[in-house]
Amino acid sequence: MSPTPAMILHQDFLDNVSDKEGDPLLERALTELPLPLREAFLAQMSLAQDHNIKSIIMTNSFKFALSDEGGDPHVANYPEVSRINHDCRPNLTYHTSFKTLRHITHAVRDIPAGTELSITYVSSFKVRSVRQGRLHRNFHFACTCASCSQPTIANPESPSPYDAGEDLTASDHRLWHMHTLESYALSSFPEAINITHPSQLYDLLSNYEEDNLECCIADVYTLAALGYDKLRMPQETRRYARKAVEHLLWEHGEERREYSLKLMRGLLGSVRDDSGVGGIEGALKKDRGGA
Repeated sequence: MSPTPAMILHQDFLDNVSDKEGDPLLERALTELPLPLREAFLAQMSLAQDHNIKSIIMTNSFKFALSDEGGDPHVANYPEVSRINHDCRPNLTYHTSFKTLRHITHAVRDIPAGTELSITYVSSFKVRSVRQGRLHRNFHFACTCASCSQPTIANPESPSPYDAGEDLTASDHRLWHMHTLESYALSSFPEAINITHPSQLYDLLSNYEEDNLECCIADVYTLAALGYDKLRMPQETRRYARKAVEHLLWEHGEERREYSLKLMRGLLGSVRDDSGVGGIEGALKKDRGGA
């Protein structure tokens, strides 16, 4: 799925232009849409009692950057995508293209026939209580996905920074464990990757996969490729560099994360051999135009 937007608006228009001034402009913009797209736009739900153009946009739009550096904040409305429901561990990931203006979705796992498609409306890296709070505040519903429906457990051997009285699930504890592992591995980056044994990468990757975080796994695949390269494990380096490229494109597109994409593609062409030649240093040398 890669639809173009019905509307793109500057965030300042929504925040600072009064309804009296803004509503006629939105009405004019709506009349300029082809009839099928206009009908699809108006069919979207709204959380406000007054079901108008602005409330539809506020309920259903996505943040949108018009350049690879972000630029002024905009929002874009895609009626087809707004019909996709939320799951904290979705089976789709997406990105927007500032060149084509399209919203591009990809399946991140095999989806059996008849299974509902889902995206996430909030960060999947937040614990359940934070996700639930944001969903209730911004979208007025309580999530009952598989992750949010997990029972509360105690895990004194793996303390988290959250309040002792907070109800934590197995997923919440995994999230804190993953954060700890990644923070340590990257604490000296880019000078060094703090990976000394394959078990560190296996632990991190297995936690991501156990928590069904395939929608936002590109960065950990990138870390895994760099880590396996440091450990001189060329087969695993290639495997995770390929996975990193694939998921970077799915999650961010060709236009963003250019450095990470160049790094992973360079690594695929310069995997470290048993003598230590090549690897990330070779990839960086190629990127700089070295021989």
